Amino acid sequence: MTAAANKESDMEITKETIDGVVVVSPVGRVDSNSARELEEALLPLFDSPAPVVVDFAQLNYISSAGLRVLLLAARRSKATGTPLSLAGMSTAVDEVFKISGFAKLFTSTRTAPPPSPPSRRRDPACANGGLGGFLCSDSKPGASQA
Repeated sequence: MTAAANKESDMEITKETIDGVVVVSPVGRVDSNSARELEEALLPLFDSPAPVVVDFAQLNYISSAGLRVLLLAARRSKATGTPLSLAGMSTAVDEVFKISGFAKLFTSTRTAPPPSPPSRRRDPACANGGLGGFLCSDSKPGASQA
């Protein structure tokens, strides 16, 4: 897991990979002072095929500058084919997404993906089921361990 904090902003970002899914967790506020930091952490992730989840569980505020970064991420996701999902939105952040119309642009879940049990296998062929489809419980011959 990696963490970055900007002394001029009220946000910290952690990144970790859970069962092949890159989870980016901004903590605090995404506003005009911190949006660039989120952009720099998020956009390069779409250069690889690993699905990306932005976990908002510890985010208490997002401004239009933060929404702009997510719009850029959605465009990059579409262009590269790298899946993007949002998770863990607080009521206040969820309300901003609904009012702005952004809720219609993203797949959203209540929580970020938990680590899967060791017996599960990761198979990209299962991916068409959305975020949860990346963790398949069926063992297939030749499948590699997660």
